[in-house]
Amino acid sequence: MRMPRLGGRNRNPSLGTVGDPRILEFQYQHLHAHGLIYPLNSLIVAGLYAFIVRRDVPVPGLGAWLCAMVLLTAVRWSLLLWRPSRVDGVRRWIRLSVGFSVGSGLLWGLAIWIVPRTDLQWQVLAAASAALMAMGALPSLGMVHRAHVALAVGAVVPPIWYFVSPGTTEGLLLGLLLAGYLLNMVYAGRLVSSTLLLNLHKRLADQQLAHEDALTGLPNRRQFDIALDQAWHQALRTETPLSLLMMDLDAFKDYNDRYGHLQGDECLRQVARVLRATMRRETDLVARWGGEEFVCLLPATDARGGRSRAEEIRKAIEDEGILHAGGPAGGVLTISIGGATLVPRPGQTRFLLIEAADQALYEAKREGRNRVAWMDLTPGGAHVPTLVRAGCE
Repeated sequence: MRMPRLGGRNRNPSLGTVGDPRILEFQYQHLHAHGLIYPLNSLIVAGLYAFIVRRDVPVPGLGAWLCAMVLLTAVRWSLLLWRPSRVDGVRRWIRLSVGFSVGSGLLWGLAIWIVPRTDLQWQVLAAASAALMAMGALPSLGMVHRAHVALAVGAVVPPIWYFVSPGTTEGLLLGLLLAGYLLNMVYAGRLVSSTLLLNLHKRLADQQLAHEDALTGLPNRRQFDIALDQAWHQALRTETPLSLLMMDLDAFKDYNDRYGHLQGDECLRQVARVLRATMRRETDLVARWGGEEFVCLLPATDARGGRSRAEEIRKAIEDEGILHAGGPAGGVLTISIGGATLVPRPGQTRFLLIEAADQALYEAKREGRNRVAWMDLTPGGAHVPTLVRAGCE
């Protein structure tokens, strides 16, 4: 299987892209989870490095470098206190984390400039420490490839320049070795990032399949139950009306018998496209209930608004003109809709709304199909199913 490109957009939108909020959230969680460990390890290694070279390195330079490392570690830890709640905030948090990675890499890369040029032993130790710390950051920064690249470049490029600039054979050889090490590290980081991202794509795809109807692409019964539960509790808190539509394609068994199950599947997909097109708000949800039945959840919608939307859906299905010689409306496929509205109260359950909408659907089909019936369970509403379309009474 080909791994996704880290710098571009994935061709399959269902899997998400690097800029997808779901991907950003996982990247943020990964960086946040490792935000304490790697800076602490880096600070400990910096302290050991300073202790080893303290007698042969000028104290002012070494002290300034170590203080800068402590300050950067404190700032990086302070970032962990900010937990963004919106996507834009997550993006800024990740950008700041990448910036701190650049700073950490540069501090390690500049460590070689404070050792005497006459002491090759300490120069090699400084370069090796920077290179190894860059490689050690891979587990912490693996989910965000650019963060690891930034740290690796900052840590290794200064030593390369340090060795190459004098133009000696020994320096050129050391610079060439470090350059090869950097390229290998960037490639290894890309493999790790690609693997993590691919596994994340698989997880997102599995989650999507678990909540999506395979035939129509609409949310399935499981996703609808989750959405209804959330909408119910939201309406309970805000004391706002909640409307639900139960929809059933008329004489669909006869449709399958007459045109075949393959054509029946295509018919369901076509109906799903029509239903999806009628959803105006992000909070509205249309899902497949099962078989030829669909449901539509309309949060913050009163009975009048719900009835209007139901009639709009009924008419859209009829106007689609799907051939059905055995249908109740002159040769085209139609749909019967039962709806209900209530304002949830403590002690009630969401099944009350489902049962009311189902009872209204039964009334719409009993009265001849291709109709909308409604139960308004709000105070002052009609608590029995009433037909909506005057021409259908």
